[in-house]
Amino acid sequence: MEEKNRPESMDEKTTTVLEENLATCQQELAEWKDKCLRTAADLQNYIRRTEKDRERWTEQITAEILLSFLVLADDIDRALEEAEKKESSAQDRSWLDGFTLIQKKLYNSLEQFGVKPIIHYTIFDPELHEAIAQVPSTAHEAGAIIDIHKKGFMIGDRVLRPAQVTVAVESN
Repeated sequence: MEEKNRPESMDEKTTTVLEENLATCQQELAEWKDKCLRTAADLQNYIRRTEKDRERWTEQITAEILLSFLVLADDIDRALEEAEKKESSAQDRSWLDGFTLIQKKLYNSLEQFGVKPIIHYTIFDPELHEAIAQVPSTAHEAGAIIDIHKKGFMIGDRVLRPAQVTVAVESN
């Protein structure tokens, strides 16, 4: 009985079949291990890609919401600029003071989200400005910003909305 359990007592044919089965099992195990590793890597890539997509979508939605507030800021700025040009009574002055406070609160709220106005308005920079008009000028060098139609804003280190400007060009 002891002799039957020992591998030396097996005939050559049985040994060959067992070795072939062992080789097949080892090959299948290697294939399954490879599949498992690939699946784990695919899952990790999917998780990273999903996280990046979620961050991008959040940034896009936030930018869209903030852009709608910038339209409101433009309107308040324009109204206050026009009101400052006109003479006003004491009652009008108190209304203007109230709107000035609203303007400050709006800009403070935007700043809490990392939104700041673009402050570079000397030379045209296509990454910060959108040229909506070009005017020949001898008083300014070519590429100088002559007028600002809409203020631009940054969110962090990227442009949320480019400034719309008029740029000087060489006059002939």
